[in-house]
Amino acid sequence: MKKRVWLSYDLALGESHDRLFKWLADHEAKECGCNLATFEYEASSPDDLVDRLRKDLLPYIKINTHYSKIYLIYLDGNKMKGKFIMGKRQLPRWFTFSSSYGKKGEDMDDDSE
Repeated sequence: MKKRVWLSYDLALGESHDRLFKWLADHEAKECGCNLATFEYEASSPDDLVDRLRKDLLPYIKINTHYSKIYLIYLDGNKMKGKFIMGKRQLPRWFTFSSSYGKKGEDMDDDSE
């Protein structure tokens, strides 16, 4: 079954932009703003979706995971979920503006909402 997904990408200079853009074009992705695309992807379950998409992208993209990241947003039942399929979460630029950032036990790992 095809599922609608959104892919957020933040690649460092010199990374595989052209290869990612070719992959997105091959999947008929639509632009949704700066570094965000949406498309339909074949998967039997949310776990299958994440695994298949990661395996599908890996041959196309070689990234420095310290600076670059690719984040998948998808619907799991009635709940929106997100997962890093490459890279990891970093402190946002706005963290210095919040006195409570990171003090409420926010989940900074994958599967955050």
